[in-house]
Amino acid sequence: YYASNTQQCLLCAAPCATCDTVYDSCLTCLNGFIAYGGGCVTSCPSQYYNSGGACAACGTYCLSCNAGGCTRC
Repeated sequence: YYASNTQQCLLCAAPCATCDTVYDSCLTCLNGFIAYGGGCVTSCPSQYYNSGGACAACGTYCLSCNAGGCTRC
C-alpha cells in the first residue's frame, strides 16, 4: 500500500510488493520478480545482476557480473 495525495491507503500495482508515492513505482517486488528502475522484472538486464531482490549495476567495463565481480568484460 501507499499513501495517496488524498491521504488514503491504496494498493500498489502488481507485481509490486511495496511502492512509493504512486501505485506503480515499486520499491520491492513479489516473489519471482526483481526491482529495477521503479518497476519489477523477471531478470536483470545486461550489465546488472540480482543483488538481494534488486538489480545492481556491474562495474564500468563489465558486460555481465555477479556479487563477486565481472564474469564477462
